[in-house]
Amino acid sequence: NRMILEVLPRLKAGVAVHFHDITFPYDYQRDILERALFFWTESTLLHAYLADNARVRILVSGSMLQYGRVDKLSAILPRFDPRDHDRGLDVPGDLRDFAGSTYLIVDQP
Repeated sequence: NRMILEVLPRLKAGVAVHFHDITFPYDYQRDILERALFFWTESTLLHAYLADNARVRILVSGSMLQYGRVDKLSAILPRFDPRDHDRGLDVPGDLRDFAGSTYLIVDQP
């Protein structure tokens, strides 16, 4: 919460930021029905921060590429072995790759 609500708004233009375990376009982690012990909210909070925010731009959203353009992601990353999913949830027993990194850039001060 502190990173998104207090640090991000103070960053200068040109700063790049990395978040991991972001599950866009879904709000919940992929293993929420299987083994989730904690219910992380960073995807929801980051989504809310980015909504209608011209100050920050998404450079890459790995999860959006995995869900929407896995063919392109696999072409760029030849060793990428995409994990299957059912509407954003893990398929039990599938331990292959999930591209959960999101990279942002601050465009405006």
